[in-house]
Amino acid sequence: MILNRLKWGAAIVLVFIGIMIFNQFVFGLIDKAQRATAEQTRYLNLLIESSGNAIITTSRDGRILSWNRAAEDIDGWPKAHPGHAHRFPNPR
Repeated sequence: MILNRLKWGAAIVLVFIGIMIFNQFVFGLIDKAQRATAEQTRYLNLLIESSGNAIITTSRDGRILSWNRAAEDIDGWPKAHPGHAHRFPNPR
C-alpha cells in the first residue's frame, strides 16, 4: 500500500515536471514569435516612414488613421492636425 502511494506520488511529480517543461517550451515559442512580430513591425514602420511616396492608411469607413512624412509634405498638414479626422470616400 505504501509502495503503491509512492508510485502515484512519483508519477504525479513526473507529470508536473513534464507540464512545466512543456509550458517553458510553449512560452519560449510564443516569446520568439512576439519578438519576430515586433521586429517586423518596426521594419515596416521604418520602410513606410522613409518612403518618398505618400502613404496614407485609412479605416474601412474611410477615416484617415495615419500618413507618412511624404504625405505630410505633399498635403501640408502635420500628423497632429485636426484634418486627421477627415474621411476619404469609401471605394466600394
